[in-house]
Amino acid sequence: MGQTRKATQTVLYTLAAFLPVLFTLFALIPADAGFKRIIGIAIEGAGFSVFPSVLRKDFLAWKAAHPGVHPRNDYAAAGWGMLGLLLTLVLLFLLSMWDVYRRLS
Repeated sequence: MGQTRKATQTVLYTLAAFLPVLFTLFALIPADAGFKRIIGIAIEGAGFSVFPSVLRKDFLAWKAAHPGVHPRNDYAAAGWGMLGLLLTLVLLFLLSMWDVYRRLS
């Protein structure tokens, strides 16, 4: 939507918030601690609640500026999701073949 400054700020703020959490999870909490998964799920839930609220104001402004245009349906992204899944599977297959080749030689 032509808001490169806001996009850059969002990425920088996300990294600034994520790095301390990552350090805490990997450096300060023991690896066998059972509550690491709970913390990870809580962080994921926070992301699902924070990011839509950040984007809502811009979406409403876009919607008011373009009254005749409707956003794309969520199902339109399914093709891109399938392409990503296919590329992931191909990459995993190639990595596993490389590992087998390395072990045999």
